[in-house]
Amino acid sequence: MALGATLKVKMDTTAVGRGLVKIRGAFSKLQGAIGKLKGAWGKMKGGKMGAIFGVVKDQLMVTARMMAVLRDEMERTGASSHDLLAIRNALVQVGVDADTAADMLGEMQKRLAETILRGGAAEEALKILDLDVRDLDPLAAAAQFEAIMKAAKNSQRPIQDVVLALDEIFGGEGIRAVGLARHWDERMKTARENTKGLAKAIDDAGGESIRKMQNAATKFNNTIRAAWVKLLGVI
Repeated sequence: MALGATLKVKMDTTAVGRGLVKIRGAFSKLQGAIGKLKGAWGKMKGGKMGAIFGVVKDQLMVTARMMAVLRDEMERTGASSHDLLAIRNALVQVGVDADTAADMLGEMQKRLAETILRGGAAEEALKILDLDVRDLDPLAAAAQFEAIMKAAKNSQRPIQDVVLALDEIFGGEGIRAVGLARHWDERMKTARENTKGLAKAIDDAGGESIRKMQNAATKFNNTIRAAWVKLLGVI
């Protein structure tokens, strides 16, 4: 990936389908909550009805947030859906918070691009790992990440140096990234297995479906709010 491509959003046909991590599961929960709401309508009042509305609203907000975060991640990194989901899953396996994991590839790309332009701390971090940013620059984001992980795994430098180097490259989480690097092959094998079904579902859904679901979620959330306001006057 040339410098211009590093700084620019890259999207291929596969990438259009990203942005739905756990959305199917969340919508399943949402549908269950709606079913409970329908079955309980007219039988439950006050706090119980409010609790059901709360479940619906919470599931809706979780789903909408996942859509937005993952679509942004897709646009920042240009990684394939399976690579993106597997890397995130592997990072979560070693204790990285899911939201932080979602940002790490984008942060890495930003710091590598800055290193090409003006050097700095990330360049020194790469040297600790015996890496040259000019070798990483043409690679896609997932390949860059893998190269850094394997370099950390094979490094003969003191562990503290490797942790600090990864901290600088990823903007934090160096010690957990070292944990992933030490068991890279097995962690990624598990992560790919964990996410292959979801990756296919995301690719099959397509970008237009993502946008429609986000719009539907927003409208439904506003409908629930309006209904709750009306119920306050009759319960």
